[in-house]
Amino acid sequence: HLLALVGAQLKAGGVVVLRGEGGMGKTTLAAAAAHAARGPGGAAWVNCERTPRFEECVRQAAAALLGDRCEAEPLDPLARKVAAHLA
Repeated sequence: HLLALVGAQLKAGGVVVLRGEGGMGKTTLAAAAAHAARGPGGAAWVNCERTPRFEECVRQAAAALLGDRCEAEPLDPLARKVAAHLA
């Protein structure tokens, strides 16, 4: 049931955030959803498990969504570019 719900949210173009206590199956669910959503318009997985800095999350999202971490690009314009890609 959860996999279908996450899959429907991904297909609708949304961002899905899974959170909860350790051992509840978040990683397993995320991996299954990403696998099911493979292909054009599929899913990107940004792991913020260890509470990285905002910059690292933006650069991981850029790598997943844009194909490049854009290390030379200033953070604010890159964050806007990532956000626009998700809109």
